[in-house]
Amino acid sequence: MATILTCYYRPKPGGLCTRLFRAMRALLARGHTVHYLALAPFPIDHPRCFFHRFPWPVRHGDTLLFWALFHLIAPPMLLGIALRQKVTHAFGFSPTYTAIMQPLLRLLSIPVVCFLNGDLVFGHQFRQRAPWLIGLDKIVEGIGVHGLGLVGVAPHLLDRLVKRHSHFSPAFTSVLPNDLPIQAIFLRRKMQRPIQLSLVGTLDAIKNQAFAVALISSFDEGDFHLSIFGTGLEYQRLSNLVAELKIEKRVTFRGWVPADRIWPQVDLLLMPSFSEGLPNAVLEAIAAGVPVLASDIPAHRWFLPIEQLLPLDDPERWRQMLNGILNASQEKLSDLAQRQWDAAAHLRFDWDERITETILQGQFR
Repeated sequence: MATILTCYYRPKPGGLCTRLFRAMRALLARGHTVHYLALAPFPIDHPRCFFHRFPWPVRHGDTLLFWALFHLIAPPMLLGIALRQKVTHAFGFSPTYTAIMQPLLRLLSIPVVCFLNGDLVFGHQFRQRAPWLIGLDKIVEGIGVHGLGLVGVAPHLLDRLVKRHSHFSPAFTSVLPNDLPIQAIFLRRKMQRPIQLSLVGTLDAIKNQAFAVALISSFDEGDFHLSIFGTGLEYQRLSNLVAELKIEKRVTFRGWVPADRIWPQVDLLLMPSFSEGLPNAVLEAIAAGVPVLASDIPAHRWFLPIEQLLPLDDPERWRQMLNGILNASQEKLSDLAQRQWDAAAHLRFDWDERITETILQGQFR
């Protein structure tokens, strides 16, 4: 059995940690041992799962000082863990973490795999962050993929990252998408008025929730109600926009809610993102039989029917689609749900087995 090492700064809600914890549980279920370096323990209780604490207060884990010290101190800590525990394999979710694992590969010949779920550099560029920060992130990203196995959730993410670096290159690349359950769990909610729309995910400018809020304001009260599930930096801006448009009665901020409590109360998911990796919220909606209207971007084109993809520069198209759904029958919505389930057939596979195989493949230097 293998001894595997990973690292992530702290447990938090969201799709990335959901996948990281699932990968760790998959390894443990198959008899392997997992060690991890973090600020706080993960919600995994298993006799072969071992927490190694990074010496820093959890409440200060998002500062620039923390990240500077983390990149200096974590590499020797990971080396020490690897030597003491006789680690055979390592993996990280994003180049931020596999960059600090480079000494494991270079000094101990431990194979490292980087799982790419999103594009941090693109996100910083979109938010117009300082050029020095974008440049630094590019360097860390290049180091974090050079000579390692690079596995992306979707082809467009891999293509974008590889094209960005001429001096750094991974040992190999492959795609391991987020998965759908083998069988649908269609909830078959009986649609009522007002129709219940939702936005689900981190409240972030790149997810473009403001577009959907503005869209709702163009309809009469009683047509739709919009529930916004999630937390994030955009909360205050979205709250101000709702007040400015005077639609407080039609929009509810629900905070972070477990997925199994979201979908039984939703008729339609709106996903107007500017960029995505492979969004868990959309996969959850598909599995639950909730129709999705999404932005026409590469991530969504890979697994959603073309008729449910809409351009972000044409809000009138979105209004027309929503108006059609307002007047649609229950059978019409069920048909949309079935078509998107069929279109995503390539995402139904044994993800736990695939990620275990990917992490445990042999030396690739």
